[in-house]
Amino acid sequence: MATRRPSTRAIPRLSNRASSWQAPTLPPLFLTPALLQIQRVPRQQRLLSDSFSSTPFPPLTSLSSSILPLRNVSTSSSSAPDLTTTTTSHNDTIFALATGTGPAGVAIIRISGPSVPLIYHSMCLTTSLVPYTHLPPPHKLVLRNIHHPHTHELLDASSAVIHFPPFASYTNERSLELHIHGGASTISDILSALSSFSAQERVRMAEPGEFTRRAFENGRMDLSSAEGLQALIGAETSVQRQVALQGARGLQGERFEVLRRELVDAMTGVEAMIDFGGQEEDAVDEGTWERVLGIVEGLKVLIRSELGLDSTKDSSSKLNPEQADGGREKTTTRHVGEILTTGIRLAIYGPPNAGKSSLLNRLADRKAAIVSDIPGTTRDVLQVHLDLAGYKVIVYDTAGIRDQPSGVVGETKSEKSGGMDEIEKIGIERARDVVAASDLALLVVPSNADIGEVEILRPDSYTEEDPDLVFYNKSDLLPHSPIPTTTSFVNPISNLLPSQKGKQQKSFQGSVKTNQGIPQLISSLAHLISNKYALSSTETPLITHSRHRSHLLQCLHHIKAFQRFTKTANADADADAPGQDGEVDLVLAAEELRYAAKAVGKLTGKDVCPDEVLGSIFASFCIGK
Repeated sequence: MATRRPSTRAIPRLSNRASSWQAPTLPPLFLTPALLQIQRVPRQQRLLSDSFSSTPFPPLTSLSSSILPLRNVSTSSSSAPDLTTTTTSHNDTIFALATGTGPAGVAIIRISGPSVPLIYHSMCLTTSLVPYTHLPPPHKLVLRNIHHPHTHELLDASSAVIHFPPFASYTNERSLELHIHGGASTISDILSALSSFSAQERVRMAEPGEFTRRAFENGRMDLSSAEGLQALIGAETSVQRQVALQGARGLQGERFEVLRRELVDAMTGVEAMIDFGGQEEDAVDEGTWERVLGIVEGLKVLIRSELGLDSTKDSSSKLNPEQADGGREKTTTRHVGEILTTGIRLAIYGPPNAGKSSLLNRLADRKAAIVSDIPGTTRDVLQVHLDLAGYKVIVYDTAGIRDQPSGVVGETKSEKSGGMDEIEKIGIERARDVVAASDLALLVVPSNADIGEVEILRPDSYTEEDPDLVFYNKSDLLPHSPIPTTTSFVNPISNLLPSQKGKQQKSFQGSVKTNQGIPQLISSLAHLISNKYALSSTETPLITHSRHRSHLLQCLHHIKAFQRFTKTANADADADAPGQDGEVDLVLAAEELRYAAKAVGKLTGKDVCPDEVLGSIFASFCIGK
């Protein structure tokens, strides 16, 4: 019985380029996603030796730049090479203080590398100054006296020592932890003793993040887990901790790996068509091409959703360059996970002398901004970091926004500007930019202001959205009368703030000076943030850093390129013009899927990242991590 060939519409024919390409043939039995997944090959192919020397691992380089500004722990060691300029290898034994530098009850010094046995036998001596015959049992805490390796001077007594064998430690190398008394002199003397080993023994101070980088390169964790650990160390609020913990546990990396495997599965299907589609006697399953298209389309929808892009068209197409780069269409620039990690940007804006700086000081509970009765006191943007209901909020105090009179013939330059100097103009422009790029906006208006005074604050004058909250300040200056409630209060200024997208602003009247209405404002702000940015306990953000967004955008670019091949072929097949027969260059289509999978692989380190990228990531860790 003759084998039915799939239709041209379902299975596009190979173009001349694809037909001339010779690929190895595999039986269809092996063309299954489970058997064709790309497996990670560890960069180290052998176990670490228990001896004092080992075969060098691939070079380890780094850069001094960083992705996230975490705490900077400075150390001084003349024997520690600079990873930004010097190539090092994993046969170095590294050490560093893993705890804080201040006085404490206990300090931990971490040591990792092949010279751990030498260090232990040289510095952990009995009361008779005799080395112990064996290393401590793995993962067992033992008490030891710490001595200088050359002078045998007692540096610390009854220190807790823990030994971690290879592939059972943080770095997957043989490691040692010294839990010593946390005095500054004790820490300094033991670090100096470790630095006294000769150059042949290759013991040196660790560079920032070098322990974690070794853990990554030894297969202990993927790159997204390392970034999650970095974020966990720098977490300032409970929500930041929750998001970072999901990344550190590998949940984020698992989602990235699912995306990569789906792309590899689709690429496998296309390559199977390259191998067998050109042979008349071997018909390819008619559903293979449709399955590939379905996988790619599903991934496209998912990635666009994670990036916050509209499902039918690019949301940036209607924005001018300024709006596309920093407009308040939040999801086009920053994902919720990234916002929670770096902080929610809240802009306080309004006319001059409205009490914006006073409100900032009230929220920060300190005098962070200069307050004066003179309008235009605030010239530049001032920011304060707050912990509001567990969320990190970056509050921006901006210069008062007012209009510039156009002037008439005969007026001087000063008269035309209405007394507004160049510095104030720059401050107003910066205020507009901050409001446009903010995640939330709080408009502060004096309760006794004229409508004309705030006409310039209309949303359509410089931003497409209304403020999220409106606070009518200085209610203490109004005539003595019962203060209206929030729900019944109506201010003529509200007519200038029409809701453009069905969003209802919440308005509050009060006084920063008397603290009236401030608790209600803070409570409403916390409720707004919780509703807008809350994540469920089972939800793992896919994007928490700008690097994630960048690679997913690259992946999306290659997915679109793949789909352009298929759409062009379908359009050619529909057209009855001579020579247009719906051919698809499957080789190029498969290559686009390969590039898409590589872009996702760089998120976890499955695909090789350049050394400068790895150096940038790990250099921002503290020394002992």
